[in-house]
Amino acid sequence: MNAYIHDAVRTPRARARPDGGLAALKPHELIGGLIDAIETRGHDARGAEALIVGCVGQVGAQGANVALVSKLHAGLPDETAAWSINNYCVSGLTAIGQAADMVQTGRARSVLAGGVEMMSRVPFMGDRADYYADASFPARTRYLPVAVAADRLAEDAGVSRAEMDQAALVSQSRTVDAEGGPLVASRIALNGLNSDECARPTTLEKLGKLPAAFAEMAAPYADALEGRAIDHRHTVAHAPPMADGAGLTLVSSETEAPGRASWPMWRSAAIRPPP
Repeated sequence: MNAYIHDAVRTPRARARPDGGLAALKPHELIGGLIDAIETRGHDARGAEALIVGCVGQVGAQGANVALVSKLHAGLPDETAAWSINNYCVSGLTAIGQAADMVQTGRARSVLAGGVEMMSRVPFMGDRADYYADASFPARTRYLPVAVAADRLAEDAGVSRAEMDQAALVSQSRTVDAEGGPLVASRIALNGLNSDECARPTTLEKLGKLPAAFAEMAAPYADALEGRAIDHRHTVAHAPPMADGAGLTLVSSETEAPGRASWPMWRSAAIRPPP
């Protein structure tokens, strides 16, 4: 059985600070707003049999099973299953993969799946996991902040600062160019915000003047690095912005949905139909 994406929506990406465009809302309100939007766009979102939400910072405002809290807030039926997953930076995509698996194996007819992260409410490493500083693990398996690991990987793979600047320029230019383009069709206005606050127009010259940003972050992890001195290369322009936002898809086994075309998920290299 194939799985089809009947709709995919997202909030604007808002700055993760008190005056950010979404900071006055709560994570479950972002998800609830997207469920309402899918309904408004002609789909039976509240008829889904499950809601799967990817989220890294599952504490505070994003704790207590944020998928379940979103289900209750959105008024989904009692029978709707709801669970949250944490697979770090691919949590939302993993949730969509789980939805596809459920549909393809016949365990559900339709599933809502996506992710949410509000860094204005739950900052990076906000769960304060013991693992982040646990010296009982062998050095090679100890935690390293993503930016430090990226610097080490860039050095190992021979990726130069110039190459990273060029990639950042392409990425950020595409973000700016997407405003008003086809990708805006999936963006849902919330809290009066109808534009992405995190676009960062720049030039190669400006990127080249930025200093490497993460050397100080590496200092507390000297033991995990086994004394290795890293040539730190990443700047803040190579890193994603601190943002608030959410995205949601409706995945179903049906080939037709009212009012909108559907896309077979097996066209993605990441999701294939069962043999």
